[in-house]
Amino acid sequence: MRRLVWCLFALAVLGVFVANGGVEAFGRFLAWWSTIPTITQANLLIWCAYGVMVVMVVADAVRVVWNRLTSSSPAALSGVARVEPDDTDGEGGVPLSIRAAHEAAHAVVATVMGLTVTHVDVKCVLERTGQTRLAAQPDGMSNLEFGWALMVLDVAGNQAEHSHGCHFASSSTDMRMALEHAAEIISIGVPPADLHDMPLTFDTLFATARTTASRILNNHHDTVDRLTDALTTRKSLESDDLDGLLDGCRPLPSPIGDPS
Repeated sequence: MRRLVWCLFALAVLGVFVANGGVEAFGRFLAWWSTIPTITQANLLIWCAYGVMVVMVVADAVRVVWNRLTSSSPAALSGVARVEPDDTDGEGGVPLSIRAAHEAAHAVVATVMGLTVTHVDVKCVLERTGQTRLAAQPDGMSNLEFGWALMVLDVAGNQAEHSHGCHFASSSTDMRMALEHAAEIISIGVPPADLHDMPLTFDTLFATARTTASRILNNHHDTVDRLTDALTTRKSLESDDLDGLLDGCRPLPSPIGDPS
């Protein structure tokens, strides 16, 4: 249907061009073009090509920005959500309490997996409904351990949403990141200890990552609730605030070795 519309539009433009003496004007242009030196013709063609490239780049940038500003909210995309009736802050399409639980889950799981959380917030910026920042890969943590920790962290927020009976598309970015980390783990070729004797595949990595995240969230539900309440009230927490809130979390022992 879209192609048909564009074809009809092109035919309409061509009709207007012909009706307004476009053919004669084009003939005069060709006559002028034949009178100028070849080097000038080449330069003009190069500059025209540059102009077309600039227009295409600018148009694409405008399209991306416009799509982000006008895209449907994650809640509208998913169409399924159950929230508390008094949870009125729906900035970004996802209620504040769910955004806070999502980011709290990231932070708690990251800490238990041996990572250091430096910042957590529930501020909506374009398509982002919150963020959890981490320090660099810890000394002594192998690439395999780090990749697995990040993958479990990636799915934790989505697990928290599901545990609250909410199903949004807001975790799609997390899922893409988890997919990248799964690819890295498969590339290393050594399964995380949590897989036990299961094959090293995308399916088993995702299923095990979700199980691991849920187990951590259940074991540390008091910390998750405390951090969720703090984020709901303050909306942004820095490293000093997090130290006290995450005190109850202890990193899991890690028997994984990285052959690299």
